[in-house]
Amino acid sequence: MSRTVVNIPAANTTNVVPLTAEQAVDGSNVILHLPTVLVGGVAQAVAASQPLPVYNPGTAATALGGTIATGGSAQFIFGGTTPTNGYSISNLHLTEVMYINDVGVGSAAGASIPISALTTFVTPTGYKPPNDVSAYAATTGHPYSARRW
Repeated sequence: MSRTVVNIPAANTTNVVPLTAEQAVDGSNVILHLPTVLVGGVAQAVAASQPLPVYNPGTAATALGGTIATGGSAQFIFGGTTPTNGYSISNLHLTEVMYINDVGVGSAAGASIPISALTTFVTPTGYKPPNDVSAYAATTGHPYSARRW
C-alpha cells in the first residue's frame, strides 16, 4: 500500500486540513483517522512526548470517617470494601502519624504509607487499589476522614 496526503478543505474556512490516506485493494483512497492531541490549540500527532490523554470517569465518592477503635491495632477504613477507582484519607490528628496500607495490614513499618498529622493522602489518577485499606495509629480515638470512589 502506498501512503499519500490528501488535502481536504475545512468547512467555512480557507484552511486546509491534511489527512493521511491509503490505497485500498480496489484502488480507492481510504482516509485514516490518526489519534491527535491538542497542543496550544493545534492538533499534533500522538507520540511518546505527547501521549494521548486518558479520561477516567470514576464513580461517585462515598464519604466515611471515624476514629481508630484500638490504638496499636490496624482496622479497615472502608469496612471490607475495596475502593473501585481510588481513595483519599485525611489524618485529622494534631500531632500523630497515621499509617495506611492497601496491599496488607497497616503498621508503623513495612509497606504502609505514613500520613503526617493534618495531612491528606490521595491515590494517583487511574490507581485501582488491590484490597480494602487498613489503617494503623498508636492512639485509641485517632480521628480520620476518608473518601472512596
